[in-house]
Amino acid sequence: MSQTAIFFICAAAGICSGVIYDLLYVVRTFACGGAPSSVLSKIITVWCDLAYFIALAAIFLGCAYFLDFYELRAYMIVACALGAVLYIKSMHLTVAFLINKVYNGCRKIKKSKEKPKCRTKRKKE
Repeated sequence: MSQTAIFFICAAAGICSGVIYDLLYVVRTFACGGAPSSVLSKIITVWCDLAYFIALAAIFLGCAYFLDFYELRAYMIVACALGAVLYIKSMHLTVAFLINKVYNGCRKIKKSKEKPKCRTKRKKE
């Protein structure tokens, strides 16, 4: 297999890892949503980041094993990273926008169903 084909396969593996990044982004957004500074949200963020890098490594090593890439070359890692960056800088922006719209809509519905804790009477003018 030529090095150009291997480069594009590794870039495609990086792009596939972007899909996994978006799935973990959804988990992180809905799990951490309102309290980004809590201990639980930090744990979830670290877990999601580790899961992403493990998935990226698994995709890369799976491609290398099944397509018989005999040696690990620097351009293979660069191609994988470029594919991931390409996805995150392009498609992830759209997904993040849509997820934030859905999340804000859910919060708005939740707030509208809650009763106010204290009611005050308005004075008539």
